[in-house]
Amino acid sequence: MQIKPSRQLVTQPHRNAWLEINLAALEQNIRWWRKNTPAHQALMAVVKADAYGHGALIVTPILKACGVTHLGVSNVDEALQLRQGGVEIPILVLGATPEWAWNLASSHDVQLTVFSQRDIDCLAQVKHPTVVHLKVETGMHRLGASPELALDLLQQLRTMPHVKVEGLFTHLAKGEDESATLEQWQAFETGVLQHLDELPPLVHFANTPATLALRASTNPLAKEVINTCNLLRLGIGLWGYDTTEADLLPVMGLKARISHLQTLNAGEGVSYGHRFHTTQDASVIATIPLGYADGIPRCLSNQLKGRYMGHLIPQVGTITMDQMMFDVTDVVKSGVLKRPPKVGDVITLLEHGEVGQLERDTDAHGLSLNHWASMAATIPYELMCGLRVRLPRSVVR
Repeated sequence: MQIKPSRQLVTQPHRNAWLEINLAALEQNIRWWRKNTPAHQALMAVVKADAYGHGALIVTPILKACGVTHLGVSNVDEALQLRQGGVEIPILVLGATPEWAWNLASSHDVQLTVFSQRDIDCLAQVKHPTVVHLKVETGMHRLGASPELALDLLQQLRTMPHVKVEGLFTHLAKGEDESATLEQWQAFETGVLQHLDELPPLVHFANTPATLALRASTNPLAKEVINTCNLLRLGIGLWGYDTTEADLLPVMGLKARISHLQTLNAGEGVSYGHRFHTTQDASVIATIPLGYADGIPRCLSNQLKGRYMGHLIPQVGTITMDQMMFDVTDVVKSGVLKRPPKVGDVITLLEHGEVGQLERDTDAHGLSLNHWASMAATIPYELMCGLRVRLPRSVVR
């Protein structure tokens, strides 16, 4: 199951901007989920998009050590990269697989999702033993077989000697909405589960928001879901975002070192379009090597905050492709700094771990992806995935 490396990556980055991945925070998050998940439910960590920007090969050893038994990815390439990196635990491709990739995936022990007759036809051509999960459409209307087709596909799969049907699942459109979630459960149960004399080894239904909603529900159907399903798919909940659970900590931090300092008179314009003008004489402007090519939304220009030597400072001027500026004038003139700013000093844009928890709870300081997402009218998922493009990652505890 060896795969030759397809490219050479820079292993020793030479940038003064980086993501910090707090493995202690990730470990705490997984242990919280394990503690608050019924014993009969195994955990699948969804590590698509390079583990939501955190680095799939970085976090997988921690996931495995803390009891995660399965990994979920978007496509075959992501699965093969994990296999290439030495990951041996079960990996399920949650998305569609092109017809030319079924043999390759199967030969590397990658589990595949089936939801159409085309998939059955592809499986018929596969030369290796193959493990599959059947996906049922219950309301998301993205990928999945209708309940009627799903039953037919399952019957065909069970006649294929080289195929093992390991799982049966669906996906939720509004996992945070208890009513909508239970409606999809009823479609899943009455459309498919009730028609089977024997269920596949794994039945999975809930994602992070649905799990939290079902856990808090008093509806008997919620208990039925929990009792029936024996695999929980965890995505955003692993990384400490998009949840109100106080014990879940942000895993990702973002920092950069000052690359330039300049002192300007009052009224000077800063960056493209001069969307910011200094308001004080002897204004001190710090430049850092981070920009929208690194995933910092340009629309957040003049809205972000940073932490410098323990003090909040405003981002000023238009965020450019590779650089952005902060105004450190007030902290310099206040006398709270023990020394003048210098090139090489660190500015923090996103905080992780226990400090990040406080920011998430109040969003008072804005050093969290929840705060960024609110200002940018998007979701933390999109932002953390965007930050993975070219930023090196540093592992901390």
